[in-house]
Amino acid sequence: MKIKHIIITSGMAVVLHMPIFTPAFAVSDITPICRAMRCTASSPTNPDNSPRCKTYSDSCYPGPHRIRSCDTCNTGYERTQVTTTLSGCTGSVTYYTCLYEGGGDIGGGDDDCDGTCTDCESTDWTSDGIGREAKTVATCNTDTCECSKMSSRRCIASYYGLAFPQLGSTGTGCTRCPSPGTSVAGDNRTITKCYSTRGSDATGTFEYTQNCYYTSE
Repeated sequence: MKIKHIIITSGMAVVLHMPIFTPAFAVSDITPICRAMRCTASSPTNPDNSPRCKTYSDSCYPGPHRIRSCDTCNTGYERTQVTTTLSGCTGSVTYYTCLYEGGGDIGGGDDDCDGTCTDCESTDWTSDGIGREAKTVATCNTDTCECSKMSSRRCIASYYGLAFPQLGSTGTGCTRCPSPGTSVAGDNRTITKCYSTRGSDATGTFEYTQNCYYTSE
């Protein structure tokens, strides 16, 4: 666009063509800096960084974005600082999220639990003293990525008992079945679970047609 300016000099009219320059962008096109501002009821929580927070505080930014920063964390989680960028404003934003103490990815406030647990494997039965064996049963909570472990003990075959010693006892809580008796591991908590498959008398040895169980008397 050009505007004509007429200058009168010594009775002559001189026409000058003066260009007018238009800015390359309008003021409204400038991306704002990411500065926290007051939140409104309609401010969307995006991203929501509070699934592990015990307490949190909200800050809103152009975009719009409402970011929840964890002030304290639930048990089993660690308060961790995160820096990210947001669409709709320039610069970085720092907030706090809560990550599982066992580890996890940090980024954009996403849930750090991937549905798996570390060091969460059950074990087979192994010897745990005379006449007793133990194993560990591990269970993974795929929602929280937390692993719970429980120890289990039992008397081995040919023994009976609760597999836990009485208070003050130095034993394992398992007692050998009377000879030549035996038992089945896992189904041998009392002596009545001990049984014999053979016997002997003055005439010699013999086998029972069915298991002969012991009595508690």
